Amino acid sequence: MDRGRGLVLTVTLLAGLFMTAAGLAALLAPGWFADAAGFPRHTHFVHDAGAFQLDIGASLLLAVPLVVRLGQLGWVVGEVGPAASPVLVRFLHQKTVLVTTSRQDGRPVGTPVSLAVDGDHAYLRSFEQAGKTRRLRHNPRVAVAPSTARGRPTGPTLQATARRLEDVEAQRAARLLVGKHPVLHGLLVPLTHRLGRAKAGKTVHFQLTPLDQGQERTAHGHPDEPSRHIHGRRACTQESPWECSHRWRRSSEHRP
Repeated sequence: MDRGRGLVLTVTLLAGLFMTAAGLAALLAPGWFADAAGFPRHTHFVHDAGAFQLDIGASLLLAVPLVVRLGQLGWVVGEVGPAASPVLVRFLHQKTVLVTTSRQDGRPVGTPVSLAVDGDHAYLRSFEQAGKTRRLRHNPRVAVAPSTARGRPTGPTLQATARRLEDVEAQRAARLLVGKHPVLHGLLVPLTHRLGRAKAGKTVHFQLTPLDQGQERTAHGHPDEPSRHIHGRRACTQESPWECSHRWRRSSEHRP
């Protein structure tokens, strides 16, 4: 648990204890509580205030173990299907992943998204007019890494190819995402997509298939082959898109 989250949980726990104690005092000793709080000595009013405080305190106290448990589950509260591919096992309970796609000039672009795994494949959703959807039309190869909600990678990268799904396959991908994230993809994401459909287009789904080592070497090129240039930039033929992005960023910082 990070330091900031630990501080929030500590404050929540203390607030819950204080509110619970105040509520019990108002219910058990209404006269004393009224004098201490500066309330009129009205038993019914003090009892109502005590019950309200007790409810708040109990809710706060229950929230602490709930948040701790959700953190242990990786904030995935829905059903998680089996992974037939060993390389996909680590994504089963992962809430957010960084999917890196490539522009036509080879520059990588990373986007944090939700991912659902089932069997030998993983599934994600996007907008019709989203940047990653357009990039996947030109280059279906992606790099996938576990990440924080802001897109900071927290584990090794997996190379895969993406295929857009239609009709029954797309509906199945949607069910898998809803099953894993019932609130996020069952309510919030569909609402966002519906509100933004006029500008961003309809919801689309993709199937990701991991590349085996032989396919990765073919996609990267021979190790002895020099990197090629596209539109004046060095393409990622021997690196993952995420590694190449960092290399370009470092090199640009030292340019005159």
